[in-house]
Amino acid sequence: MTHPAPTTATIASFASSNLPRLLRSDAFPVLVFLACLASTVAAEKHVASKNGSLNLDSAICSSGSLLVAAAVASATALVRGYCWMMTGSKNAASSPSSSSSSNSTTNATAATAYKSQRPCSFSTKIDEDRAAFQNYSKAKDGFPLVNKDPALIWREDAGLSKLVPLHPTRSSNANGSSNGNGNANGSRNNHKDDPQPLKKYTMQQVAQRSTLAQAWIIMDARVYDITSFIAKHPGGEKVLANMLGKDCTDAFANYHAAAVYKKWLPLYLVGQVTDVPTYAHVEDFRAIRQELLRQGLFETCTAYYNKMYMWYTTLLLASMYLSLKCQSTAAHMAGAVFMGLFWQQMAGWGHDLGHSSVSHNFDADTFLGATLGNAIMGISVGWWKRSHNVHHIVCNSVENDPDIQHMPVFACSSKICETPFWSSYHEKVVHMDAAARFLVRYQHILFFPIMMFARFNLYAQGWILLLTTTNEDAIKVNYRKEELMGLSVFFCWVSALALSMPTYMETIGWMVVSHGFTALLHVQICYSHFSMETYHGNAYNNADDEWYIMQIKTTMNTDCYDFMDWFHIGLQYQIEHHLFPTLPRHNLPIAKVMVEEVCRKHGIYYHERTFYQGILQTLRALRETALEVDSGKYDFKTSTSQIRDLLNAHG
Repeated sequence: MTHPAPTTATIASFASSNLPRLLRSDAFPVLVFLACLASTVAAEKHVASKNGSLNLDSAICSSGSLLVAAAVASATALVRGYCWMMTGSKNAASSPSSSSSSNSTTNATAATAYKSQRPCSFSTKIDEDRAAFQNYSKAKDGFPLVNKDPALIWREDAGLSKLVPLHPTRSSNANGSSNGNGNANGSRNNHKDDPQPLKKYTMQQVAQRSTLAQAWIIMDARVYDITSFIAKHPGGEKVLANMLGKDCTDAFANYHAAAVYKKWLPLYLVGQVTDVPTYAHVEDFRAIRQELLRQGLFETCTAYYNKMYMWYTTLLLASMYLSLKCQSTAAHMAGAVFMGLFWQQMAGWGHDLGHSSVSHNFDADTFLGATLGNAIMGISVGWWKRSHNVHHIVCNSVENDPDIQHMPVFACSSKICETPFWSSYHEKVVHMDAAARFLVRYQHILFFPIMMFARFNLYAQGWILLLTTTNEDAIKVNYRKEELMGLSVFFCWVSALALSMPTYMETIGWMVVSHGFTALLHVQICYSHFSMETYHGNAYNNADDEWYIMQIKTTMNTDCYDFMDWFHIGLQYQIEHHLFPTLPRHNLPIAKVMVEEVCRKHGIYYHERTFYQGILQTLRALRETALEVDSGKYDFKTSTSQIRDLLNAHG
């Protein structure tokens, strides 16, 4: 049987109907990689035909495993990963007040698809908790009934949703049923009051106990004296130090599992607050979290990460093949590019581990990051978590957020230049010295060149922290020895790979290109916050700077096509991530729909720009500060008495 030759119109019709589908597919980057690989092999063959230096058969054999990995990654993305990912796309529609109304068909479909791909587990407790969640009485959307009991609340444990008492007591048993936990069939038992009446306090009285010597915090209108615990906090002392004397209900809920509430909080309970304010927008944002928990969306989908692991393997093998097997300089530099892309993509996984949103087990995710993560990426997960935890709590605070304290190189806001200040994170005075006045003048010009070499600074910061023996807070890094071993492995294999180049110039070129390409990652990180609102001191004072508003004001999303989601490694949903830090990356699109609707309802500006627009906005912000510095506005000398006063006040 003969087939007619395809006409131009036939080809155009086929392309128009299938090309958008291909571009939207997660297989697209894999196919691009295969095209690049084919081009490189062709180029190598051309070189070999002239100097006879390449055995093409050997090259094809050595690339066999790479081609198989790419094919598997492509198939995995098409069959499992992308089909699931699209159920929570930006086009989904949901109601932010769905805790009191049914969800849209799109969200129900998304979560139904999610439930069908729940991860397997070797933990009996996790299996029991998952079974308990599935056995709750179901609403029409297939999820547990909406909780209408104010004494109960949805929380998560190991990523699994649990309906638990709002205020746990020491008499709570393992499953909390004595205090009103939902049982297997969704019914609720009677609640037990605390054995003794709690002492009453006002917000002002608690605010007066905001020092390390007397450290009180408020959660769910209860007062806790954590003075004896603050130095033992696994997330670092600095995180809690920025929340003392304040209502940290939402910050705490978004970082801690139900087990922490049950096991630890009753030990430090000292009273209750009688005048905690309630804001309408806060209630709606809390309703979003409750709905996400009710749908079980804090549990990680292993299919998603299986797909990503295939993609990471593909990039690493591509870099190894191009760098080690191929012989032309162009191929080696292409290998360096693939290595840079590999590191950029792996940073998304490292970020997820740092927030315990992969396994939802603090020790497991931290250990994996400290060993495998350090060995592959070379950046200390302990250093990153110590800094990043504080960043989330005090995002864009001039005095407290380390992610915007880059003097003398960058000053993303004129507020950083106005007057000397004490950095609570770095524990030093930051001021406009001669170096800062010179560099900040040209920061908008130097931004991209500095980003190209920023990774080397991260290497140094990790080693400095891990080798520090004098700072008490720095000494408490988890898995210090494992981290040091992982970093040593990284520098061994990267050095060996770079030195395998035929000339020293190619070795230097490989290092510069591979690390220069990771500038993409640093730009993605910086532009989400550099041009956003900054403020002095601490937030969480009133309706204008409580947890949700503060995060939205200081964070910007990236508006991108669905097929570019892989490129932004989850950082395109920075607002949702800052609001719900432990929500798995693949469920952030579902939260985005809900958050946007609440913002529209309450007139809250939702910052979202395309990648190009966001970069321009960042450069403009840097330029504005640079022009102010160049005008001589901040050409003042910091006196010795000023620095002495700051040291005496905070040191």
